[in-house]
Amino acid sequence: METNEETTVFLSPKQVDKLIGHAKRNSERDGLILSLMWKCGLKTNEVASIKKAHISPDEQTIVVGKKNRVVPVERELMESLRGYVSTAHTNSDDETHIFVAQGTKNKLTSRRIQNMVRDYSNQIGLGDLTPNHIRKSFAAYFLKKTNDINALREMLGQKDLYTTQRYLGAIKKADIEKLYHGIWK
Repeated sequence: METNEETTVFLSPKQVDKLIGHAKRNSERDGLILSLMWKCGLKTNEVASIKKAHISPDEQTIVVGKKNRVVPVERELMESLRGYVSTAHTNSDDETHIFVAQGTKNKLTSRRIQNMVRDYSNQIGLGDLTPNHIRKSFAAYFLKKTNDINALREMLGQKDLYTTQRYLGAIKKADIEKLYHGIWK
């Protein structure tokens, strides 16, 4: 785990993969929830609110949030999501939430997702993590890989660039030097 000046915890991709793998072994649903938070930068309420109608496998996107933000989904994750929906929701309509509490048809709550992340992270020795740690780690990783803060702002659904700039602290001095020297080659 890395921290910046504000002591924000950023998980490495290896740590997040370990967390997701642990969740998948327990529950396909839980693994998908964590995967969506990691690979799409989604918040708990956005994940909890996904309905069948929000998933567009042909376009490799999902629609999330009150503003109906369209978020790209990595191909393998979309296939897993499509498979989960087809087996878990065979007799439901497009307005059905895809992630429901076990044994019910009730939408999974943000609180349950928070507890799930905390429980899984403690079980594998990462400590008391929150879904926001996963979102911030996604943001840091996305920014390191793309160097495009405006694209990150769009992915996260943030209207103010100032809000997105806090993830710049995740880029190490060595990364900045490498980027700098790379522009002169």
